[in-house]
This record gives sequence, structure tokens and C-alpha cells, in this order.
Amino acid sequence: MLKKKLVRQPKVSKVARPKAKALSLVTAPAGSFFWVNNGPPLRHLLDLSKFLAIITEEQFHYHTQRAGNDFAKWVEAILSDKLCARALEKSKTVATARAAVGRALKRYNV
Repeated sequence: MLKKKLVRQPKVSKVARPKAKALSLVTAPAGSFFWVNNGPPLRHLLDLSKFLAIITEEQFHYHTQRAGNDFAKWVEAILSDKLCARALEKSKTVATARAAVGRALKRYNV
């Protein structure tokens, strides 16, 4: 009976992938701020994130139930963040909307 000699393969180190470059936060031009029903005007995703921490259920439903999701439409059309807009469109609660914006902000230089 012949014994097979085990040949060890050299270890291959994992190649570190460079991190994606952080995006610059887009600020809406003065005429394109998001005007919240009974709330402050929002200029960028950071403002939206802060507002989603204090928004009332009534305000949230006003902007998400009437004629589509106003937040998603604004984020896509004005702030040009389609990925965040799609996540907001799927959000049915304040918590999921807040999480969607939080994930998006991680891609920005803030």
C-alpha cells in the first residue's frame, strides 16, 4: 500500500479591498427644500434623519400614504440618491424609514 504525501498549499493572504470613496452630502437648492407638513424644511439627508427621530405618526402617514412616498420622491429627484429612495419607498414605518436613511448616511462624508 502506497502512502500519499500531503503537499500543503501556500497560504494566500486576503487582499484588502479599498473602501469606497465617501460621497459628498447633497444639499437641495433653496427652491427644492422638503417642506414637512407642520414641520421644518429639510435640506439634505442629515436633516431628514434628524427629523425622522422626532416625526409624529400623523406627519409620517401624511407624507407616505396620500400619493406615494413624498420622502422617497424628494430623495431621488432632488438629492439624486436612488438607493436610499428605493429603501424609503419600501418603508412602512418610521423605524424602517429612519434605518434606511441611517444606512444611506454611512455612504456620505458626514
